[in-house]
Amino acid sequence: FYVPNAVTFNGDGINDYFHPRFTGVQEIKGWVFDRWGNVCYTYSNLDDKWDGKIKGEVVKQDVYVYKFIFKDLKGKKHEKVGHVTVLK
Repeated sequence: FYVPNAVTFNGDGINDYFHPRFTGVQEIKGWVFDRWGNVCYTYSNLDDKWDGKIKGEVVKQDVYVYKFIFKDLKGKKHEKVGHVTVLK
């Protein structure tokens, strides 16, 4: 399980998506929250990527919290919570 700690969302082709990488995972649910606890993005499968937009607008530079709940190939449930910094 790898989660980047920073993204830019500036359209330059580098770090333009918040896309955690999973190995040996069969099922995932995840969320990205702003500092007030509002859901910015919801993950429902391994290919989901957040483009940094909420209602068509790119989010501002800030720190966002993520939470992922996933099952490994043996069916064991795991939870990962952390933060990602959005830079401009």
